[in-house]
Amino acid sequence: MKKKVLWVCHWESPYSDEWKGGMGKYMHTLSGELSKTGFQIDILTPNFSQYPSQQILHPNRVRLIRLDVPIEEDIRNPRDMKKFSDSVVDYFERNQDEYSLVHAHYWSSHMAGEALSQRGIPYILQLHQLDKPMRVAFQKLDLEYKLNEWRHETERTAVENADRTIFVSNTQLNEFVRYYFNQDIPKSTLEKINVVLNGVDVKNFRPLNSSQSHVLQRKYDLPENPFVIGYCGRLDNDKAVDRMFYSIPLLLDKLSESERERVKVMVTGKGNDVRYLEKVVRSLGLKKKVQFYGYQTGRDLLEKFQISDVGIVPSIHETFGLSAVEFMSCGEPVIVFKDSGGPEEIVNGTAGNVVDSPEQMADVLQNYFRDSELRKKIGEDGRKRCLQLYNWKNVAKETKKIYEEVIDSKIKSTSP
Repeated sequence: MKKKVLWVCHWESPYSDEWKGGMGKYMHTLSGELSKTGFQIDILTPNFSQYPSQQILHPNRVRLIRLDVPIEEDIRNPRDMKKFSDSVVDYFERNQDEYSLVHAHYWSSHMAGEALSQRGIPYILQLHQLDKPMRVAFQKLDLEYKLNEWRHETERTAVENADRTIFVSNTQLNEFVRYYFNQDIPKSTLEKINVVLNGVDVKNFRPLNSSQSHVLQRKYDLPENPFVIGYCGRLDNDKAVDRMFYSIPLLLDKLSESERERVKVMVTGKGNDVRYLEKVVRSLGLKKKVQFYGYQTGRDLLEKFQISDVGIVPSIHETFGLSAVEFMSCGEPVIVFKDSGGPEEIVNGTAGNVVDSPEQMADVLQNYFRDSELRKKIGEDGRKRCLQLYNWKNVAKETKKIYEEVIDSKIKSTSP
């Protein structure tokens, strides 16, 4: 069995400086873990930036190959998806004897995956996000969300056409059955779907000891015995970071003047909502409480997770929610909003709290502020869940199993 796999991703790169969100991090980390099991992986993406056409991500085993495909502001449309697909096919036909499997990440990569499937290569699709549940979540809050029936149909048929599909949470599978098949999914389609939970680097995202905490408190000029509320992620409308901000004045009203001095909010990330969120902070009189750190990676990003006392995932909807498990792995309780999808599944009542309003969030924050032992217990429970369920070795193990099943099935089906 050849163990060289071709990944295609039309929407994001696994190179850290090109990440749009969690999917880039996912591809980078999983490809590294799979390479330790003997697989070689080539990852094809458009050339999003002025980086080299080829780049080694993990020594001798994982290559990022950037195709010369024109990039527009939003390439998730049939024309640009077809351009990418044609470029992938051209690359494959020049190297077709090398690959035993294609793994297409994200819905807009499905054209490329299906094109290679038609050329006889086993094809796995991974939908890191579904559009229809997002639209439903927005509608419940009376918020505007652009209707895209074409994408909904595409997501459904893409799953039907793939040899196998990977979903990243049980929530995602349940929403797919509910919103795309009205709870009546054909058995033949359901049997081709596997749930492989996302992971977190539990060795990197780890709790701090007291001396390390003091070092970071001095570095970030935090008050004595600080209570840090952390957010790490994109700053776009679907992340709804303003819901977190609206809870802060409500929390402060519950505290004495000296207690208020301990509260700090650290926001790490970039996106289209930065100016809007800065305006919200000013209007709420929180300018001295909230610090925006912009886009960060590596040690700088890790420290924002580790220094937090409580992690907030205020998203309207997430398929999984990587930042939730990153906070959990660092030993912090996590607060998520009701109907947010994946984060509710991750927190699961043991690693944090589900709230349905800024008022409820303020109440939960007050409880954590007052009770450090509660914070510690919930944080430890979340850390345990990450060690048991949400780690990259598990993700790689389950993905490797699916690869071998699909490749073996293809070999048997084509044998004389």
